[in-house]
Parts: sequence; C-alpha cells; structure tokens
Amino acid sequence: KLTPDELESALQYQQTTDEKLGQILIKKYGLNPNDIQEALVTKIYDEIYDLFLLTDAEFEFFVDHFPEEVFETIPENVRISINVYNVVMQGLRVADEWKVIQKKIKTFNEFYVRINPAEGQSFESAGETALYRAVDGEQPVHQLFNAFPGNRFECCKSLFGLLGAGLIRPLTRDECNDRGSRAKKEGDFDRALHFIRFAVELAPDDPNQLMLLGN
Repeated sequence: KLTPDELESALQYQQTTDEKLGQILIKKYGLNPNDIQEALVTKIYDEIYDLFLLTDAEFEFFVDHFPEEVFETIPENVRISINVYNVVMQGLRVADEWKVIQKKIKTFNEFYVRINPAEGQSFESAGETALYRAVDGEQPVHQLFNAFPGNRFECCKSLFGLLGAGLIRPLTRDECNDRGSRAKKEGDFDRALHFIRFAVELAPDDPNQLMLLGN
C-alpha cells in the first residue's frame, strides 16, 4: 500500500511539520488507521521476536519506575493491545524455526536470484508473489523486507521455502564481486559495498576478498 519512496517522502515531510507520521500517511497517501496499527504491531512483533534469538545480552529492569526520557517519546494517543501469552508462545516457535532457517539464510546480507523465472509461477499468497518478483539479485535480504507485507521472520521463512523449492539461489562469490565492481564504476558505492560484503561472508578467510572490501 505504501512504496519505500513514498515512505521516505513522508519522513522528509514530517521534518517540516508537527504532524505525526501516521497522520501524514493517512492524509497524503490514503492509508487508514487500521493500516497504521497493523504496521505498528508488525514492527513491535519483529522487535519482540528478535529478543528470543539473543544468545547473550544485558538487560536493565526498573521496579515501580518508568524512566521519564522513555515516556516522553511515546505518543499518548497510541494504544496497541498484544496478548502476552500468544507472543511468548509464538516467540518460542519462531526461535525454533529460526534455527532451521539460519542454516541457509545466515545473515540479512545475502543476495538471491530467481532460477529460470516463469511468468506463470503461482504462490499461496500475494506476499510470496511480491517477494518472488522482488528477488532480482540486486537487493540484499534486508531490503527485500520492504517488498513483503509481513515481519522479518515471515519474509525469511518465505525465502527459505523458495530456496527449498529450487526457485531461487544465492549469488556466487564471483557474481557478487562482478556486480560490486560494476556498481563501484557507476559511482554507487553503497550498493557496491553490499555486494562485496556478502562476497566476504562467502569467503571470510580469503585475504584477497578482504582487500576488495577495504578498497
């Protein structure tokens, strides 16, 4: 319902006004309050589920005290209801499935490309269809999240399914280096860095690959 460019435009506009981002999205881009709430819930679930993936962390708990600096950043008119029991049970399930998914999708820096793409390819949901079409070998996983109408876990789970079905594959190290060099020549250094970084992950012990990253 909202493209990355439209979101970026809304964020820039927000800097020139006192309006909240949700109000801008409703007024300028036709979203309704339910859309905003759904996006907030998705983001909150992402953050909570990430906690279940931590293997080492430090936490600070406040007993009968809510830090004023935190309270000031929370709009008073935002109210979201979340079932804690469901979140915990879902989080435990997510943690178990992540262990399997991360055997193939180790980080969010991977690049994937479609194998013999067919226009008539059908999927169970519109989200999976959009995700499959977005897999073009030019966007790392963390950018593919923008093409999927769900949270990061659901997106990676769909990618895992596409990999298992033989519909997509990761770029090879040579492909990443070639695309990175091409992006560098075009002056797109951010994109070049994404490609070279993934190539390093594919060959972390190769000094020549590390030199490419340094350059």
